[in-house]
Amino acid sequence: EVIGEPDAQLALTSWGPTASVVRHAVMRKLREGAPIKAFFPRMLCPMPDNAIRRELQGVRRVIVCEMNAEGMYAKILRHRYNQRGVHAVLKDLGEPFRPGDITPYIDMALEEATRI
Repeated sequence: EVIGEPDAQLALTSWGPTASVVRHAVMRKLREGAPIKAFFPRMLCPMPDNAIRRELQGVRRVIVCEMNAEGMYAKILRHRYNQRGVHAVLKDLGEPFRPGDITPYIDMALEEATRI
């Protein structure tokens, strides 16, 4: 699933239960006019390589929201797809993400992009 601006330079991604929260945060920012997109793979094994490569094309920054301490999905994006600018937002204490946990990271990434 992909939402947002197809040519956005900022993308968010997540999977599993966290995807619905990220989707909500992205939709909120899209309504405000933010030039972002998000993609949500349904499974990570086997990895949907073609779809992920397509969505990462032209993206300069990726925010990956994960419910673990290691940032495993972010590491995959960095190494398997040679993607730079990957930032992992992690939670590992059992509390789920809320959209308000994610929107500040979107705002920071958009602010930094305007300075480039």
